Amino acid sequence: MNKFLTKKKIAFLTFIAIVLSLFLAKNVIINNILEKELSKSLNQNVSIGSTNFGLISKNISINNIYFEGYNLKIGNISTKVPLKEILNSQDIEIENVDIKDVVIAKTIENSVETFSSNSQDENEVTPPAPRKNSPSTEKFLKELNKVSAVEKNLSNVFSQLFDKEKISQTLSSSLNKFLINNLDYIDIILEKETNLYLEKDLAEIKKNYINGINEFKKLSKIEMPFGVKINNLNFNGSFEDFKFNGTIKNISNDFKSETPITISGNFSQFDSKGKFNGNFILSQVKGNFEINSPKIYLTDFPEIKNFLNSGILSLNIKLNILDENFELLGSNSVFNIALNYPAVKDYFNTSDLNRNIIEYFLKLGEENIKTFELNTKYTTSENYLRMSTNLPAEFRTILVNNNSKVNSEVGKAIENHYEEKIEEKKESISNFFKNIF
Repeated sequence: MNKFLTKKKIAFLTFIAIVLSLFLAKNVIINNILEKELSKSLNQNVSIGSTNFGLISKNISINNIYFEGYNLKIGNISTKVPLKEILNSQDIEIENVDIKDVVIAKTIENSVETFSSNSQDENEVTPPAPRKNSPSTEKFLKELNKVSAVEKNLSNVFSQLFDKEKISQTLSSSLNKFLINNLDYIDIILEKETNLYLEKDLAEIKKNYINGINEFKKLSKIEMPFGVKINNLNFNGSFEDFKFNGTIKNISNDFKSETPITISGNFSQFDSKGKFNGNFILSQVKGNFEINSPKIYLTDFPEIKNFLNSGILSLNIKLNILDENFELLGSNSVFNIALNYPAVKDYFNTSDLNRNIIEYFLKLGEENIKTFELNTKYTTSENYLRMSTNLPAEFRTILVNNNSKVNSEVGKAIENHYEEKIEEKKESISNFFKNIF
């Protein structure tokens, strides 16, 4: 009898030990299952640092998730799990999900910036390729050369008897008239140079958007064993220098749903701050989003910081999505601009005279134009950023109202640039007539 009781006690203790082992190991088991299933369903490697699940509280916390294919890292995901509904394969409704410390790494020309320390040697420097002007910029600069060059205006040189001041004033007047008649080139050059600069980025945006829509369509065809609805998903994270946080409401795996999924939140980059909001309808693959910021400091952007000493952008962007068509409309204002003139001058691949003339007109604009309006439009179908500003009209008013001042200042620049050439030509003509007489 005692032996029987002893065996029963041992069996009971063994059962308890197994239950305790399973209880203590549940987090490891859940962690492995999640890694395996996520990697399989997303067709990419997914790693999870740790998982904590409370059977009594029903709270689950998943830490340090890395999606290799998306180059995305999430610090923590936590929520309360409706365990009963999951076990009974019933539709699930979760009130709140918190996603913290999302980190999105930038993809550059098919090579990804990972979260490891392996990177290119910091001391290794690749010299930049010589920059080429866009065709429109090149055309404008060639016309500028024709108008301002002494060699191209010999008839004016003869008529002024090689008086340096009169020659330069004549060329300056011609240049001013040329600019007034061709100020629309400002928008053309701005548009062409911007697209040339952003060519690879725009191609990457289109590729990623199309790929994202295709992945969404594949996901929508998967048979879901039960419905999942998340009423509130709260998130925060970063992308390079940008930080963001917000809430997404009415998330569902019902791809036939007509209920809009809404998003709202805030973003910041150093001292720049803004808001975003929008909605998306799963069944129509249709969405509308808006991004607003009253004050974005342009010097916070590395790509243009070199050209500016200061500048503030008031941003208003609308995004419209309809299946594979993506449209971006911008209505923005730029003010408090102060240019870094040496960098701007060096940007244009042209003569020193043209650079000096460009610098003078830019300074003239900076003094007189306090705010300029910038309207933009981008579509995936065209994959080109359309741009228009109020600068042509503003500069036309400035040149007309300051005609004599402009002629004088530009004339001095032309005179200084061609001083030696004018003296050489004057001397050679003088010698020519001496030899005849």
